[in-house]
Amino acid sequence: MKQQEKDQIYTIISNYADQYKKVPFVSDLLDHAMFGPIFSQLSEKDIATVRSIINQFVEEKLMTFSTKWWELFRRFYEVHTDIFWQFRKLNADKKTASTKEFQTVWKQVEQELFTYEGILTEKMLNRPEGLDKTIDAFYDIVYMFFPCYNQID
Repeated sequence: MKQQEKDQIYTIISNYADQYKKVPFVSDLLDHAMFGPIFSQLSEKDIATVRSIINQFVEEKLMTFSTKWWELFRRFYEVHTDIFWQFRKLNADKKTASTKEFQTVWKQVEQELFTYEGILTEKMLNRPEGLDKTIDAFYDIVYMFFPCYNQID
């Protein structure tokens, strides 16, 4: 795959994330009305490259923003990189949400995110009027990377 094609795919991923407030998986790109036919014609090697570009986008997105919400989520990523990627992979298919593995990893992620939510809440105690918006903004970030986060048994 040429660099220009990789750059175009990166742009598609970025635009998708902006539009849908979710970092796409390959399956999302394959299901997309406009881009699906293009991605469905790619070879397995090129699909692997698309996955790599998505992962690159994820890492860049995590390192780019510097609000308190992003800093806490980035801390979660840096401390629990393995769990982050394992749970992200499990979020690629909504059917996996009912599996034992999803539920087990989700519980680990939930416990860690509650810790960071607690830090965020503690910092907002002096301004309780903004607490709901702060927590919502934090979980908007969570859902951007883990769209199946709320699908628990």
